[in-house]
Amino acid sequence: MFLTNFANVLQSLPELYNGVGGELIVDRLEKLDISYMGPIFKKYRLDAKRTQDEVAEKVGITTRFLMALENEEKRPSLDILLRLVDVLNIPGDAILHPQLQTIDGEDEQLIRMMMRLNSRDKQVIRSTILSMLETYRADC
Repeated sequence: MFLTNFANVLQSLPELYNGVGGELIVDRLEKLDISYMGPIFKKYRLDAKRTQDEVAEKVGITTRFLMALENEEKRPSLDILLRLVDVLNIPGDAILHPQLQTIDGEDEQLIRMMMRLNSRDKQVIRSTILSMLETYRADC
């Protein structure tokens, strides 16, 4: 719902520019590479136990186009993307940060523990991790 409202605001205010070359924000959003989203659409459709026909009808696209989005890295327009997100109840993080969807239980537990630390302790952990990564790179 947030994404839908956000897009509506952007589309109703064509005078909004990104300040770089006078390109409209909406135009910039339309140019984003969102071809990686096919598996996300498919996962949420299957999790909701909905057929491609059902979802395509609700979104207002053909079943063939939905198949192409899910399986052939077809790129949806911003309007279709927002309708799919709405119909399939896809959370924003799944779209904006798809890599977070593959975090296993142990990594998730580490992240939750880190979130409870104060900023000084987080900086210590960050420095330690960076040092470990530098050592790892040097060993490779």
